[in-house]
Amino acid sequence: MVTTGGGGRDQYGVLETLLTTYIIPTVESETPLPANPNGVALLESKIQQTVTPPQAKLVPPLSDIAQTVSGKTYVIDANPLGISGVSLSFQDESEALCLISFGETYQFEVLIGLDDVFRFSSGYPRNPGIPAAAKGVWESDNTFVIEYDTMGNLDRWEWKLSFEDDQVALQMKGVAGTDIAVTIAGRLEE
Repeated sequence: MVTTGGGGRDQYGVLETLLTTYIIPTVESETPLPANPNGVALLESKIQQTVTPPQAKLVPPLSDIAQTVSGKTYVIDANPLGISGVSLSFQDESEALCLISFGETYQFEVLIGLDDVFRFSSGYPRNPGIPAAAKGVWESDNTFVIEYDTMGNLDRWEWKLSFEDDQVALQMKGVAGTDIAVTIAGRLEE
């Protein structure tokens, strides 16, 4: 038996009851299943598809705006997420680093693939130690979009950083696992 996805908190024991009362008893057998070479071959092909690494795409040279904002810290206005600062640094032609600060106490780093290949880093503060993956692309001349996936959790996010002069607007929208959508603004740290 294989299950996928997450059930979240099983506050009332519903998932446990479903598994132990209905699902597991139906998959138990007194005798082994007959050989299924076609099914095994199909399973093996699907496994190979998932373990084949993605092909990196050619990354265009850094734009003027990317070079301008790289390494600069933006102070974020008060917001419900508690984010106090954000910085985006383009380390080389294929990777960027986003630093997000929560007050004076915590900062987490998100490594970003610019070549359409996810990069892994430690997870969001509420899930320390659970890996997360991110990739990003310039959607327009001044808007950088990050796809952020908490691999060991259900949360997937789209972050859009829109830069104009010394201002930034950060739009964070949950695309799976959470329905949070918030836009917060900030200005270049003096």
